[in-house]
Amino acid sequence: MRNAPGLTHLLLLSASLLSAGLHADDRWQDKLDFSGFGSAGIVSSNTDELGWRRDLNDPSRTYKGDINLTSLATLGLQANAEFSDSIEFVGQVLFFDQGQQNFDSILKIASLNYRPSAAWQIRLGRNAPRMYLLSDSRNIGYAFLWTMPVQEFYSPVTNNYIDGIDVNYSQAMGGGFLNTSVYYGKTVFPIHQGSYDQAELQFDSIAGLDIEYEYDDWMLRGAYLYTEGGKGTGILEEARQGLEDVADLVDWPPIYDLIDVYDLQGKRVSYASLSFRYDDGVYNVVSEAGRFESESPMIPSTTNGYLSVGRHFGLFTPYVLIAKTETSSSFELSEAPPPFLEDQIDGLVGYLNTKLNQTSVSVGMRWDFSLSMALKLQWDIKDVEAGGDSLWFSGKDGTRPDHDEQINIFSARLDFIF
Repeated sequence: MRNAPGLTHLLLLSASLLSAGLHADDRWQDKLDFSGFGSAGIVSSNTDELGWRRDLNDPSRTYKGDINLTSLATLGLQANAEFSDSIEFVGQVLFFDQGQQNFDSILKIASLNYRPSAAWQIRLGRNAPRMYLLSDSRNIGYAFLWTMPVQEFYSPVTNNYIDGIDVNYSQAMGGGFLNTSVYYGKTVFPIHQGSYDQAELQFDSIAGLDIEYEYDDWMLRGAYLYTEGGKGTGILEEARQGLEDVADLVDWPPIYDLIDVYDLQGKRVSYASLSFRYDDGVYNVVSEAGRFESESPMIPSTTNGYLSVGRHFGLFTPYVLIAKTETSSSFELSEAPPPFLEDQIDGLVGYLNTKLNQTSVSVGMRWDFSLSMALKLQWDIKDVEAGGDSLWFSGKDGTRPDHDEQINIFSARLDFIF
């Protein structure tokens, strides 16, 4: 099993045995709760120059004339088992279109939660750290306004769980409610490279801090995540190994610079975000801004954010959304490679110069025609800069445009909970 976290799987087994014992006793039926959520969606595009995808782990590509029925389709199942007033287990699996399908990739939550008092909670296992607003609900389409999480903000982060420990403290303050969380653990960010093999960025030591304050109709959250050291797998590891194999055979010192940047060990990576939400039952305003800082070009230093404004009219909520992402880092060789290595080295350097430079304006409508179902329609106009199209697949002809592109994306989605 790929990257199977022993602690998480042990928690799953223990919870299964305990749940089976509870289920066998009628007195404990009210201690078990099963729920689920899902979505059916459709996406279309107006261009063959670039292929739209939901995020960097989406294997489906959408070109002009395509009808994509898979990228927004989801089915999630969740179980909550309450063992006592202070101990609960939460498990969640999610079925959706992604680069690899196995137990570890569909398991999103496997957490043993201990609440020693009303103010404290300790979560052990697999959890979603509160590093952005949709941390706990990114996969639950019914929980957010749009047809999909904002591409410019959420697409680079292909995973939203950490295997480890999360300690949360909550208290009333100033007429509102303050929530503080610290966590530590490991995670994997899968990246689907189209016709290439699946790649991953693995981090075994991530620490984070999240502070959230709610007051009346307002919520403000700040988050910071830090890690030092990780590794790339799949084609990323193959690239590093190939460079090492060639290094002793050529007299070209810059090859060691390439080997170094393809090695994440000891490289610092941080992420900071600030977000707020306002919803008074009439207006819904949501905004998030984030910044990746990295010592490795494998993870480009990027700033992104969005602002969404919606207006409730009974069951209908029209909204507008603006978003932007911009990469500031780049990598250059100190001297040109030997002619016989030029094509291969240009490809490796090109990967290190991955850029996410685009802006978008979106308009949409949400219709809550049922207490457990919602229908959404959305039109995105995306301006993608030349060389900044790394959130997309290459064009239908296998190349990428050398000019800016304006792309229209149309999407519809039916979300439900049960």
